[in-house]
Amino acid sequence: MTISQDAKADLRWWKDNIMTGLCHIKQYIFALEIFSDASLSGWGAVCKGKTAKGNWSVGEKENHINYLELMAAYFALRCFASDQSQCEILLRIDNTTAISYINRMGSVQFPQLNNLAKQIWKWCEVRDLWIYASYIKSKDNLEADYESRSSNLDIEWELSEEVFQKIVGTLGYPTIDLFASRVTTSLTCSTYPGGLCIIRESMKRRMIPNDAIDVMIASLAKNSLRQYDSCLRQWWQFCKSHNEDLVSISVPKIISYLMLIFKKGASYQTLNCHRSALSLIIGSNLGNDDRIKRWFKGVYKLRPCIPRYSSTWDPATVLSYLKHWFPLETLDLRKLTLKSAMLLALTTGQRVQTLSLIKFNNIIHREEGIDIILTDIQKTSAPGRFMNKLSLPFFINNPDICPAKTLLQYLKVTNGLRRNSNCVRLFLTVKSPHKPASTQTISRWLKSVMKVSGIDVNKFTSHSTRHAASSQAHRAGLTTDSILRAVGWSSRSTTFARHYNRPLISDDNAQDLFARSVVLPST
Repeated sequence: MTISQDAKADLRWWKDNIMTGLCHIKQYIFALEIFSDASLSGWGAVCKGKTAKGNWSVGEKENHINYLELMAAYFALRCFASDQSQCEILLRIDNTTAISYINRMGSVQFPQLNNLAKQIWKWCEVRDLWIYASYIKSKDNLEADYESRSSNLDIEWELSEEVFQKIVGTLGYPTIDLFASRVTTSLTCSTYPGGLCIIRESMKRRMIPNDAIDVMIASLAKNSLRQYDSCLRQWWQFCKSHNEDLVSISVPKIISYLMLIFKKGASYQTLNCHRSALSLIIGSNLGNDDRIKRWFKGVYKLRPCIPRYSSTWDPATVLSYLKHWFPLETLDLRKLTLKSAMLLALTTGQRVQTLSLIKFNNIIHREEGIDIILTDIQKTSAPGRFMNKLSLPFFINNPDICPAKTLLQYLKVTNGLRRNSNCVRLFLTVKSPHKPASTQTISRWLKSVMKVSGIDVNKFTSHSTRHAASSQAHRAGLTTDSILRAVGWSSRSTTFARHYNRPLISDDNAQDLFARSVVLPST
């Protein structure tokens, strides 16, 4: 069975705490009694004659009142019990749903409430606090109710996000936010400045000229920036909660951070991504530190890298199914599109990203087949390694699964649509208005063909076409060097051997040989 990440985290918690964890017999001797309430405008809390309150942000106001009541109880705890430990605390709340989620430590019905309840109990776990929520009638909860509805709008001012980012970009990121509330502060985790801003700031700290920073950032692919952004967000939150500098920080502190990610169940690959993100802002020497290297060796031993696929599917399964989508002239636009995309994916072994970048005016028709000229930088592109052409031969004896013939028919059918949309990309969406197909759309097409062909799409993604094709080419006798050249890997790359070659000759025609070995493995 497939276990969710949340379930895995819970199981790991039990594994780590089963021998030491315990549940105290409640004595109902409470160190504090905290009253809390929430309205649609804000929250309020009262404890021993002291009050606390706050407003909701624009986004928070969109949540259900049950969630706001639970949030109010959490804020009340943080206000009045942050200095408490090893004791019991009574929460008085006038919302039965919030009470239930606290006392039951969560529930499965509403994930948002469950996540917040788990967050509350994790906060209590660190302080060894036991909380118990009990019901209080709204008419008896007047003080907390009053605080939740009273607000002073004159003090709730903040800079616009656009202005704040301009200031940060010029002066750097501040460490103090004066006179700000939880909602208006620009330094809370809810207003994370973005990974790009952090990267720029780190480069400025290393005295890199401003005009050179843009050039250096251009070396990072958009997908890499997106991946690093997730890591840097967690790093930013860690540094803010521990009052640490983002860029100038000791290695032991970095290892403490990585341990937090490790305890949450992160894999070796995920932790390695965090290391790469930190190396980007702290310096490449981080990866060479003997303490970091030794820690990662230990992680690899405890959680070794496991390939996504131990085996792959046979392209013949899909090709046999696609043979029924013939003659090509009888196919509707959807079937013709899906067939073209799948045949192109299998016979070239390319990523979906590459397929989405193909331009129709870069397709050259020749007597033996067609050539596709690639002009955009791809993931595998690097200095001295740029794949500039894909070649597809005509399969005279197998016209029903001929990729070149199918692609030419697709160009013919979409010619009018392409004129109307003024689109240069090869693949168009099948529904009007016909726009350039994104990588996500092409991935869905490939999975649709895989599913109707009998491939388990719960086990294999659209990217598995690359595994299936390259493994089939290898089984058919194509040399490893030819496969590497055909799909765009470096000749020194170990990627194919490690991740793609799964069970089940000339340099100039490597792509042609690759296509033939996939479609006609017996010849």
